[in-house]
Amino acid sequence: MFDIDSPAASDTRALNRYRALSPQSANTWRHKWHLKAARRLPTSRPPACISCSSHIAPAIARQATLSPHAADAYPVPSNHSDLHRSHGYPHPTEPIMTRTARQQSIKDDFIRIRNTWAPQWESILRMDCEFLNAYLHLSAVPLRHNHLDNKVKEFIYIAVNASSTHLFAPGIQMHLKAALEFGATAGELMEVFQLTSTVGIHASNVGVPILLEVLSEEGLSPNVVTSDERREALKQRFIESQGYWEASWDALLSLDPDFFKAYVDFSAIPWQSGHLEPKVKELVLCALDVAATHLYKPGIKTHMRNAIRHGATQDEIMEMLEIVSVIGIHGALIGVPMLEENINALNGSQKLAD
Repeated sequence: MFDIDSPAASDTRALNRYRALSPQSANTWRHKWHLKAARRLPTSRPPACISCSSHIAPAIARQATLSPHAADAYPVPSNHSDLHRSHGYPHPTEPIMTRTARQQSIKDDFIRIRNTWAPQWESILRMDCEFLNAYLHLSAVPLRHNHLDNKVKEFIYIAVNASSTHLFAPGIQMHLKAALEFGATAGELMEVFQLTSTVGIHASNVGVPILLEVLSEEGLSPNVVTSDERREALKQRFIESQGYWEASWDALLSLDPDFFKAYVDFSAIPWQSGHLEPKVKELVLCALDVAATHLYKPGIKTHMRNAIRHGATQDEIMEMLEIVSVIGIHGALIGVPMLEENINALNGSQKLAD
């Protein structure tokens, strides 16, 4: 037994010692800790645990500053159990989950290979540990080959998680932390987000040529100027700032040079600051386009070519593709905890009915 006054919710060593206890000792410890925490609170408030109350209030304050979409990604825990699970602790009213030797072995391997763990992985581990093990070995291939620097791998993870076509907030947070631990700077990471923010232009890359086709099919004459002095100057600005030109830009430039100019100004920002080398920028842009949630073929080919011209090797590009190829697991990361929760609720209802 260890000191129940220790700040368990934030103390990793205390958490590890807690997990090492027998179920009986752990039961005793967590009930004592919660009772002691409740006695510290003002008597006008209902009993609660210190770790929950110290995290829920900041969460409420944080949500008030977020947009509705951002707030959805960071929900305030609705009860003590949700909060405790997010910190790796069972709530006093929940049973302690014991792992089989196989489950523990897979978890240990996961932490050793991926250097991370999250409550969502715990649900998958319980529901189907062999599925988690297969994913681990799939995702470990680019880590084992190691053609790209560790922080560059994290830049790619961050970009595909933060892309407007994916928006997987837990992945952004996890890989930001890892990138910083690998020595990434704020400037480099800001540049990754700036590159990621250009994905939206593909609506125009795809949509404007279709608009021209539809106008033609309907017998309408589009108001198009294929070339003039201003358009040629804008085209040269784009080439100078980003180092290439593709035919996919022609329709947008001809139809609305005002919008094209604004995009040139916007997309040039990460190319002006110089925190990331051009090869890394192109690998990030290619990763955004090749992700299963986007699959923008013209951009994939363009940025692969650009990356090679900036010195990227076949192995480096292949490693980028392998990193992006595993984002399908995020469906399970979101869904399996929901599945487990619903199964537990159903089982609980059936027990009460019995």
